[in-house]
Amino acid sequence: MTLEVLKYLAKKRAKSKVLSKRVDLFSVQHLLPDSIDFFRSFKECSFDKMTIIGIAYSSKRKVAQRLRSLGATVVIPEFKDIYESVKDLLYNDLRECEDKGKWLVILEDGGYAAPILHDDPLKKHINQCLGVVEQTKNGLWLDRRINDLQVPIVHVAESILKDSVEGPAVGEAIVRTLEDFLGSVGVSLSGKEVLVLGYGTIGMNVSKKLKSRNAIVMCYDTKTERNIAARLDGFVTDTKTNVVGKADVVIGCTGSRSIGRDEFFALKHGAYLASASSKNIEIDLEELALVAGKTKRIGKEIVKFELINNKDVFLFSNGFPINFRGKFSVPKDVMDLILSELFTCTLDLIEKRSEPGIYPISYENESKIASLWEKIY
Repeated sequence: MTLEVLKYLAKKRAKSKVLSKRVDLFSVQHLLPDSIDFFRSFKECSFDKMTIIGIAYSSKRKVAQRLRSLGATVVIPEFKDIYESVKDLLYNDLRECEDKGKWLVILEDGGYAAPILHDDPLKKHINQCLGVVEQTKNGLWLDRRINDLQVPIVHVAESILKDSVEGPAVGEAIVRTLEDFLGSVGVSLSGKEVLVLGYGTIGMNVSKKLKSRNAIVMCYDTKTERNIAARLDGFVTDTKTNVVGKADVVIGCTGSRSIGRDEFFALKHGAYLASASSKNIEIDLEELALVAGKTKRIGKEIVKFELINNKDVFLFSNGFPINFRGKFSVPKDVMDLILSELFTCTLDLIEKRSEPGIYPISYENESKIASLWEKIY
C-alpha cells in the first residue's frame, strides 16, 4: 500500500512554481518503510539535496539504502552520538546554503535540531534556515524552552488527527509488542497488574488497549485532572508509591523521567519495565545500573537486573520505546494522515515565510487532509 494522500499532495504541490531547487532539506527521523514514500515526495518537489539522520533505535538499514538511492545523504549514528552528528551535519548544511545562496528547512521527530540551531557556532548562520517542522510532543516541549527563538517552528504534535487517529494506533502497537515480548518468556498479559505512568494521549490509549486484553490496569499521572480522567475511565488510581509496588508490569508514557531509584526499590520482585515514550528518557538507566548487582540477557529484547535489595527486575528494549523494537507498527493508512500533515507543513513553511514563533498546523490544512483521506480510503 502506498501513501495515497501524500502521493496526491506531492503531485499537486510539485506543480507549484513557488518551490525551486534553492531549498535543501535537513531531517532527523525514524527510518521505517513508509519513510521511502515520504522522502520521495520531497524529491518530486525539487528538493535535490536531502540530509537525513536516522534515529538508531528505530531506523531500518534497508530503508536507509533505499533513501540513498534517491540521492539523499543518510547517516544512522549510535544513539549516544546523535546530537553531535546533528550538530556537525546541520552546521555543514547551513554553511553550504550560505555559500550557494540557498535556504534550509528542518523536519524532525523529537527536538534534536531546533535547540542546537540556536547554539554556537550554528546560530551565526541561522538566517539560512527558513524554519522547523516538529512531529512530537516531546520535541515541542524542548522547542518551547528555546530562549530567543529565531525561526518559525510549525508542529503537528497537538493536531486533532495525531491525537484521535494516531494515538489509538500507537497504543495498539505498544500493547501488541508488550504481549509479544512477554509471550517470548512464557508470560501472559491477561490477569497481570499493569501500571501506566502518564495519562496523556499515549498513556490513555495504552491503558484502554491493555484493558481489552484483560489486564488489571492502574494509572498514575502527576496532574490531578488526568488522574481523575483515568479513574472516570474505569482505571485504578492511587499514590505513585502504592501502585508501583503492586505492578507486574510498569509502562512509562510521560515523555519525561518517570522511573528512577525510588521506583526501582519499590517494585515487586519479577516486575517488567517498558517505555512507550520518546528516546530513552523514561527510565533512569544509569541509576538502574548502580542499584543492580548483576545483569543477564534472557532474550533479544529483555535484560534481567538483580537489584541490591534481592529483587529481580526485567527491562524491555534497553529502555527505548518498545513499539519501535517489535514487529508491530502503526498501519500505513494511519501514517498517511500524519506524514501528509508533515509534508504540508514543510511546504507551507517555505511558501509563507512566517515570523519566528511556534505555530500548530492550521485547522484548514487538517480539514483538507482529512477530507482527502476519507475520499481515497
